[in-house]
Amino acid sequence: MSSKEISHWQFHLDQIDQEGISTKAYAAREGLSLQSLYQWRHELKRRRADDPVSLTITPRSPGKFVQVPVVAPDLSSQSALRCSLVLPSGVRLEMSDLPSIGWITALAHELGGPAGGQR
Repeated sequence: MSSKEISHWQFHLDQIDQEGISTKAYAAREGLSLQSLYQWRHELKRRRADDPVSLTITPRSPGKFVQVPVVAPDLSSQSALRCSLVLPSGVRLEMSDLPSIGWITALAHELGGPAGGQR
């Protein structure tokens, strides 16, 4: 499976999350296989569980993109946590799974951060 194929399905799954639409309705609207969407959601979730990362969101100027560095996990720890999200305030959110880009975007928007601009 190619990175282009993975990106294609990840894009559609992110759109579903961002729009808050059901997978079935999205598949019908976009002419996609419902079964494929479910299979890819499962596959990508499995891949994230096998390859944990730590994300850091840094403050930025309004109207500009923000660089989100991906940091290799500390594999010496036996912690069940798989993902850490560090907010500009220093608050660290630790999760068992990497959240969707839609969830991260909504959080950043609510915080007046990278995806949402200043409030």
